[in-house]
Amino acid sequence: YYIFNTLTITKSFGYNLWKGNNPKSKSQGFETIYDEEMQTKIDQILPSVKYDLHIDKIYKTEAIKNIQLEPFKYLKSYFKKVFTFMFIDFDSSYPNYYNLLHIVPKILISISSLVGIFYLIKRKNVINYFTIYYFLNILLFSVFFIIPRYSLILLPVQIILTCYFLKSLKIYARN
Repeated sequence: YYIFNTLTITKSFGYNLWKGNNPKSKSQGFETIYDEEMQTKIDQILPSVKYDLHIDKIYKTEAIKNIQLEPFKYLKSYFKKVFTFMFIDFDSSYPNYYNLLHIVPKILISISSLVGIFYLIKRKNVINYFTIYYFLNILLFSVFFIIPRYSLILLPVQIILTCYFLKSLKIYARN
């Protein structure tokens, strides 16, 4: 607060919003500035302590403008990012993303954790907060962009939910 005269959690909110919500972005975002007018605005910012905040404000303004101009396009993009985060990105450009040693476990744990969530909801279990954590992370990150390492944030919860699913299968097998 002393330096920036504002409370900031991150100085890159606008950049991250723009990276995931510009005409060239895919699920994993697009970070190259393609708009000359936007680049000119950034180039005109004078060096100061608040330099990063000023740049971030430009990115945020452009991202909001993009979303307002084509709300249905970015709503569709949002749901695509949700699917990408939960299961698989069909349009990934990351090296080795489509390696079977990555894709098969990701899809299996995604499906089994989702089924585990349904068992938790059905039983009204005390650990339903894992479900809330799982979905809130997916819904929040999908506002921006999804990169493969973000799945690691959910992995511990997915393992717990998958174990609950496997436990439920074991109980049904005994009966």
